[in-house]
Amino acid sequence: MAILGSDVFDVADLIADTVRFGPDRAAPSGRVLFRDVNHDGWDDLIARYRIQETGIATASTEACVTGELLDGRSIEGCDEIITSPICGQEYGAAFAALPLAWAHRSRRRRIR
Repeated sequence: MAILGSDVFDVADLIADTVRFGPDRAAPSGRVLFRDVNHDGWDDLIARYRIQETGIATASTEACVTGELLDGRSIEGCDEIITSPICGQEYGAAFAALPLAWAHRSRRRRIR
């Protein structure tokens, strides 16, 4: 999962430990990285999640991410996903989610 940074949203303002993904609000399954994945000159937040911990079902078409900013505000962003089976595993138990563009580019953003 990637949250894209921009001139109006600095991903360094996110508290990495608070970033949660999917309906079950899964925590990242390792280190959260800050890199420019889309080569626009702005750092992006990259986190990996265990699929079974996210609560995202195989037929899901949307996933959301939440988190807290250093100033105490909360954010939420949702975007479309595509799920697909992974070869050699049960269809309902495994899928791959495309990297998601969050923050100011998501269809829904809430900063409180």
